[in-house]
Amino acid sequence: MCGSPMADAPLIRTVPPQDAGVRLDVFLAQQPEVATRSRARRLLDMGLVALDGHRVRPGLTLEAGLEVRFSLDPTEGFDPLRPDLPLP
Repeated sequence: MCGSPMADAPLIRTVPPQDAGVRLDVFLAQQPEVATRSRARRLLDMGLVALDGHRVRPGLTLEAGLEVRFSLDPTEGFDPLRPDLPLP
């Protein structure tokens, strides 16, 4: 099965100072590739999220400078140009 390039390569985000103290699932939901907290939770449950190389739990409180690596669910199609709402 051939997934999209975005689903194959892990994405990396460094936690900025303004996100220190935020829960990991909330931080992930704020990323445009993830977009929702339920999708963030699904990625965490599938083991597709790592923090400094270790698997993590959703309620982990982040510190500034940590590196969050995540892959998108390969079973879920992702189109970054798909609008959130139907166009008129």
